[in-house]
Amino acid sequence: MNLSINDKGRFRILHVTDIQERADFSPLTRAAMEYLLDTQKPDLVMLGGDNCFGPDMRTREDVSVFLEKLAAPMEERGIKWAHIFGNHDHDVCCVTPYELQAMYETFPHCVSKHSQGIHGITNYYLDVTDENNHILFRIWCLDTNGSLADSALNERFGPGGLQENMILPKMPGGNNRFDMLYFDQLAWYDAESRKLELQEKRKVPGILFCHVAPEEFTLAMENPEQCGLAGSAVERLVPAAMNSGLFSLLVQRGDVHVVACGHTHMNSFSAHYCGIQMCFSACTGYTCYGRQDIRGGRIFDFDRGNGSFTTDMVVTTDVIPME
Repeated sequence: MNLSINDKGRFRILHVTDIQERADFSPLTRAAMEYLLDTQKPDLVMLGGDNCFGPDMRTREDVSVFLEKLAAPMEERGIKWAHIFGNHDHDVCCVTPYELQAMYETFPHCVSKHSQGIHGITNYYLDVTDENNHILFRIWCLDTNGSLADSALNERFGPGGLQENMILPKMPGGNNRFDMLYFDQLAWYDAESRKLELQEKRKVPGILFCHVAPEEFTLAMENPEQCGLAGSAVERLVPAAMNSGLFSLLVQRGDVHVVACGHTHMNSFSAHYCGIQMCFSACTGYTCYGRQDIRGGRIFDFDRGNGSFTTDMVVTTDVIPME
């Protein structure tokens, strides 16, 4: 499916993250998703990871029922949608990650892709074009993988695995037990970014979605005035246990203008650091923990006129309160 700007020269992305639902999908979460779709009218919905709560998926039937309910709001409205995996999507044990991805990709309006030969599953990009099929901007997606307990490196470290070797009593971001972005994923982005620059003879602006925020997001929370932080930043971000170097690479390449993340549920902010806009979206789901005053989805608007993105968080609990 092609992604193209509308007749006003704009393209709108709705970022909904941490839905964290099960087979018995909450009607409140469904109502919130429908409200966001009907009022914001996005051109693309990006599901930002932890779309399901993996530990509660006991059978393949559970997964199938969940996905039907997750996709229904977009499919019924004919709205294109994509997704990335979060740690809880990797927690699903009754199907493999590749099987789960294949189930997503069966939906007619799902435009997600998958990667092979590198770590993670949901590493891919989508291009948004104009009426002449010229690329206006690129949507980058990276899979931040699961937990250290499931790391591909565990076999190398023997008993206790990577987690026992990596976690120290004092860690800058806390004793986090989440896996990292791997070098082959960064190398994939770097290669594809350079290929696009050669093809288009310019750096094509981009927005990058990943579930777990790069550690540099914490700098905005600790330096709110200098980073122009706007919104709510009250919960520790819980980044990966080891800094992958993603943010440094993005600064060096200079094409990604926005990084959008989720993972923890009680923050909702936008800030700037080294020329990159850092956006953190609060949870969309009503079953998982979160703050009632910020639960909802984040809008990203691209305007061809100035080639830039604007963003705003849309709260749903004002119209769909918690029971």
